[in-house]
Amino acid sequence: MGEEPASTANINPTAQKPDDKGKSPIQKWLLEEFPLSSSGGPNENYKLIDPEEYNRICTRLKKRLDPGELEKAHERLEADLRDLNRELMPLFRELDLRAKVSQNQYRAFQIGFMFLAALTTFVGSLQLFVVGDPGNNGIAIIGLIETLLSLATVFLVNIQGNESPYSKWLTSRQRAEQLRREYFRYLADASPYNEQFAIPKRRLLMARRATSINEGKDPDRVELDERRNDG
Repeated sequence: MGEEPASTANINPTAQKPDDKGKSPIQKWLLEEFPLSSSGGPNENYKLIDPEEYNRICTRLKKRLDPGELEKAHERLEADLRDLNRELMPLFRELDLRAKVSQNQYRAFQIGFMFLAALTTFVGSLQLFVVGDPGNNGIAIIGLIETLLSLATVFLVNIQGNESPYSKWLTSRQRAEQLRREYFRYLADASPYNEQFAIPKRRLLMARRATSINEGKDPDRVELDERRNDG
């Protein structure tokens, strides 16, 4: 993959995607925050660190470090961000989008169930107006409508598939938040990304852990198993 820009300061996390053209700001916001399908793909410009916050951090560093230390710290931060944007962020964006899609599908199904239940109750209550009239076909018609509503409810349940949107939502969100945690661990040099690692090895470790999380595996358990096998 090509190199990321040297700085994220000039990258707009809400930059337009190609398919955003012609849409109002409200439409673009709704499509990004409440997607029902992942067909449009994730926002490739989304960052976990807001560019404005990044600039504020750099400003604070200028006040605390001498020029030599500042240059080293800035180069290290830029290198870490490039590594994360190349290896971890594509996985995070995809999982974050899946979580949003599944969450909104779950909400849509719940609204559909509530609507069908309310409509079935309303139709059933109409029987009070036709009961006791032998020559009225209203009861048969109402019964037919209730049957159709029941079939619609069954259909709604079946199209969810074997795995409900709720479970997909929880799975994708859990993995996305694990990647978010890994992102800031890497930037903070927290365990297991401490200074005893050479930079290439540190980057490789981050990429392997991100892949394990994306596959639903515990990265610590994977590393432990690998050490046991090597031993």
